[in-house]
Amino acid sequence: MTAESAPVLVLDASPLQRLLLMRALRAEGLTSLPAGSLQEACEAVRRAGPVAAFVELLLDADNGFACGRRLIEDFDLPCVLLSASGQASDRDWALRCGFRALLERPLDTARLRAVLQDLGLREAGA
Repeated sequence: MTAESAPVLVLDASPLQRLLLMRALRAEGLTSLPAGSLQEACEAVRRAGPVAAFVELLLDADNGFACGRRLIEDFDLPCVLLSASGQASDRDWALRCGFRALLERPLDTARLRAVLQDLGLREAGA
């Protein structure tokens, strides 16, 4: 998949954290769609049809677990949970809600690449 054909949604209330992830995704050859709320995320999905979403656990007005679950159930969108806590309970709940993976912050580039590969957005060894 090329960056043009594979936009990835980045749902995070923090503009700085959104920007950092979007830069990391761009470095991996992907374009991204920013969203700061569930409403913005749903609009972006309807408008641009992303192939996956990265969802921050702690959102201002929304719960990351609930937002991801809605994106998964309503749009059949593969989601990855973002969390700074690194707690096992976050990972367990994420998997129960249907998330494909949990990425801890600060982002580890090798782990991001592995998650992108698991999602089919990056070829092995690329």
